[in-house]
Amino acid sequence: MAARSQLGAAARPLGQQVFSIQRFSGENYLAAAKSFHYLETSQQDNMELILIQTISLITTTSFREELRGYMFSRYVKDDARLRYSYLYKNIKILIDPAHITRLTPGQAKHLLNGIATLRDYLRLIGYKRTADAIDDYLKQLRKIAPKPQKVRVLDYEVDTSIIDKGLKEIKQIKNGKLWKILALISFFTGLRGTEIVFLWNNWRRLRKIYHDGIVIIELGYNRKSKKAWITMLPEKLANIIMENSSSTTITYNAIDNLRDKAGVHVGLMRKVHLAILSKTMMEHEIKLLQGRVSEITVRHYTRHLRVIADKYREAYKEYFTLLEEL
Repeated sequence: MAARSQLGAAARPLGQQVFSIQRFSGENYLAAAKSFHYLETSQQDNMELILIQTISLITTTSFREELRGYMFSRYVKDDARLRYSYLYKNIKILIDPAHITRLTPGQAKHLLNGIATLRDYLRLIGYKRTADAIDDYLKQLRKIAPKPQKVRVLDYEVDTSIIDKGLKEIKQIKNGKLWKILALISFFTGLRGTEIVFLWNNWRRLRKIYHDGIVIIELGYNRKSKKAWITMLPEKLANIIMENSSSTTITYNAIDNLRDKAGVHVGLMRKVHLAILSKTMMEHEIKLLQGRVSEITVRHYTRHLRVIADKYREAYKEYFTLLEEL
């Protein structure tokens, strides 16, 4: 009866099934490997058991070190780090397929890449049957994984509904002063999550220009194709950051909590930022503030920063009242 119940769970549509699993210590490598080898050479076709036994092996310290070494030898450092961290941070994906539907498209992409690398490594070390099972599972996960939407600049230029969505997310924050501040930083700057963390933690040492109620900040944040050299925000918000950042250091978990607990999405705020700036700025000026220009290109705009700041103020002036609620 128990076996029939397990098979029934595995037969349910992907996204609805949640496999039962005991907690593995992740340390008894030899026992896990022996059990895993038995499953690999048996005639067992139950995907549930294969995935559960896979977790029992890959969560051991020894296997994690082996897999990590494989990833870092095969991919560039940043790519390998993302594959490894997302795989183990979301390890329950192997027993709860619906978990992937709760991730953002970017997170789902890194997780799927991590699972694909696990499949390749298992095949490399001789576990072909298990690798094939994970490959079939991976194909099904890709079907239900969130897909990225194409950003069409002209849509935001004429459609203000995206701005309304952003304002709604900010106004629904009831508790948590820090979350409200971080949400407003995201709204007024359009910075990416890591850039917001960098801005907050390095606020006092960053160079700034104060210009008619707007603060121009030299971030100098260079991360491959993401290059946030300059950002701008209202002087009142700058004063709020000054008062609070000195006593509180944040990590990227704060951005995750901003989304998961406060309901504010940094990705949406970047689109809101683009839509608001499109009222007064040209495309190259928006790209500068969105962190989409090279170091060489940004030098051509430095002489015009005060002019761009004037355009920024004009675009954002109707939203300055949001700062009065802090």
